Amino acid sequence: MSDLGPTSSKSSNSEKSGERNRSILPLALGMLVLLGMAVGFWVLSGKRDGKGQGGNGAGDLDPVVSRQLDLTRTALAATENLEVRQADESWNELYRQAASDESVALNRAINRVLRVDALSAKATNASLDDQEKLNARRQVPDAISAAKQAIEDFQKAANDEVLAMWLATRVDLHQAALLPGSVTKLERNKIYKRVAAAIRGESGKSAKVRILGGSLIQVVEQLEDPIDGLPANLLTDAADAIGQLSDQQPDNLFFALRASRLNIATHDQKAVAFVERANRLAKAIEPSIRRETQPIGVTPDELVAQIVAAIKEKNWSEAENRMLLWFNVLNSTEIVKTDRRRASPHPLDLLSFDSLRRLSAKAVEDQPLNPNSSEFKFENQIISPVQGKETVLSLDYDLDLDRDLVSADRDGLLELWSNEGDGQFNLVGQLQLDIVPTGIVAADLFLVDSSDPKRLRADRKTVAESDQDYSSAARH
Repeated sequence: MSDLGPTSSKSSNSEKSGERNRSILPLALGMLVLLGMAVGFWVLSGKRDGKGQGGNGAGDLDPVVSRQLDLTRTALAATENLEVRQADESWNELYRQAASDESVALNRAINRVLRVDALSAKATNASLDDQEKLNARRQVPDAISAAKQAIEDFQKAANDEVLAMWLATRVDLHQAALLPGSVTKLERNKIYKRVAAAIRGESGKSAKVRILGGSLIQVVEQLEDPIDGLPANLLTDAADAIGQLSDQQPDNLFFALRASRLNIATHDQKAVAFVERANRLAKAIEPSIRRETQPIGVTPDELVAQIVAAIKEKNWSEAENRMLLWFNVLNSTEIVKTDRRRASPHPLDLLSFDSLRRLSAKAVEDQPLNPNSSEFKFENQIISPVQGKETVLSLDYDLDLDRDLVSADRDGLLELWSNEGDGQFNLVGQLQLDIVPTGIVAADLFLVDSSDPKRLRADRKTVAESDQDYSSAARH
């Protein structure tokens, strides 16, 4: 529904109908019907008895809480929109006020890591000119230093070794990528050893260890030579580490597939357990992957059986070839994509809203709403003729915070009704279907949890003039 952008103003009915007909009909949300709508509303009566705006004698909202609440909202919104410079100012102020607050310390660190992400992306962006890349590269050292300090501050506040290491590893990998080739390889080896040791140690007992697994697999892929593959000693160690990771996270298909391939590559019989685990986890989508294995003349179970048989017979060449087929079948499925995202989340996935919830709860406690004393009422309004209407759905299609309506009749006619306020609804779109729908479901076809449209698309000028990363890899 990319054509359905937010509309904040209501122009004349004819202009609005014309515009919306042009944007709605091509979309096939064309749905809209209504025949009647029940509107429930509370009428709050009486004035508050407390001082100022406070209710029930609770008094005014503490100005400190009010300031922190507004600042937290501002900081979170800026971070989510990748406005990292503005957000950093707000997080720094909040951190000065509450250095022991885990939520604030985490969000401050995440925001600074996002700045490193953005600058590193610009420094290596082939579409930018040399001067733009040089300017970004010059800012990277200070950004990395600030991010590492914020990560240390978070670790002191939260004592969360896993999350702190994940953030630090992300920064270290960016730093390594900007170094000369030989130094880059050396630094990546150090990162690998550090993360592998954490997975094998106490951190491996944490449920969060899967995000370290994503970092481990990422650095292994970066260390792999396109022609020669991984060095023998690193290959053996990686097979063991990722195998342990899969044992610690037995419900993650992404880890099971990686452990299978690496243990087959090291000619280890333990690969059987990982191949069978991957098969068990893929059972939920067996009907869909069966279509993918049909062209090679086997079912998924038969292909897995061939891999297991080759491993037991120590026919490693056959096992690798069969495993590659199995990997290719599963790798593009949504279940593997989901497990990969669980292992390698976007930093915005880890934003904490705990401090916002606490401040909001405090604000409500200081200024509770008055209890309602009026009668609950229903109003019935006829939007279109009753005859033939089968189903109706209420939704806010134009994002103006007014509930609009979609209806369908017995002839398969979908209609969209715009809420103009004051109980007035105007028909703004129709679509004749070849079927008679028994129900209507609304779906957002472009899910982005951001209010800033610039986050979806930016021209070269916008990217060049800021340190924000609007690339597809940065989208949340």
